[in-house]
Amino acid sequence: MKKRRIIPLPKGSVMGEKGVFVQRDSRNRGTAMPKSPEVAVVRAFIATINGQDLATLSSLMPEDHQFADSGGSVMSGRETMLAAWRQYFAMFPDYRIRVDSMMQHDTIVTVFGSWSGTYAGKRGAVPENAVSGPAVWRALVENAKNKTWQVYADQTETAEVVKRNQSQGE
Repeated sequence: MKKRRIIPLPKGSVMGEKGVFVQRDSRNRGTAMPKSPEVAVVRAFIATINGQDLATLSSLMPEDHQFADSGGSVMSGRETMLAAWRQYFAMFPDYRIRVDSMMQHDTIVTVFGSWSGTYAGKRGAVPENAVSGPAVWRALVENAKNKTWQVYADQTETAEVVKRNQSQGE
């Protein structure tokens, strides 16, 4: 299998290709912020994940919402995903997505950034259970809702932390 190499974008970069742009997050002052409705939906979706606001998250997903993880698993349906997010937030009560940049082409918005969280076993979210890493998310936005949310992230460390806790009787 060919190993993929991720090349970081230069700070504040913008691609001029028609219909495609990359914008740096607001922490990088002086860069134009896109104002498309699709980007607004994705920003709201991430904000509701970071705030663990399931009611608003529900309003941003159509009934046939799909989620795909890095391992190729796909979950379908808004209610299924709300139950999954509820369970995930219980496991990682401080889960957060950090946006570094975004790219849009038509109704697809790609987010580049990182995630972090602390696994909460029986002892709670103790510091040695903190995990984080780089990630890319891809959203398909239709009718002002996030129809598909796909994540590309290495979850090896997360699986090891959960496994270690379970072997300790968590």
